[in-house]
Amino acid sequence: MLKMKYHNKTLLISLVNKYDNIILDNNGCILTSKTNRNKKYGLGLKIVEEVIKKYDGMLEIKTNNNKFELNIIININ
Repeated sequence: MLKMKYHNKTLLISLVNKYDNIILDNNGCILTSKTNRNKKYGLGLKIVEEVIKKYDGMLEIKTNNNKFELNIIININ
């Protein structure tokens, strides 16, 4: 589920998705749980993090009960 809200020059984005496999955490990085891993997987989240950092935003990642939750806050000037 994807939710977006714009309020007082702030963009709030929330994404919740289910997963079946364990999400692997390696030095603070979330990796793919796909068995056919290659360099094409895992870049999406890194790109999102770079964009958020560029615009002085905040990123929160949570996993709980087979749900992956991503919350983003970006100030729009």
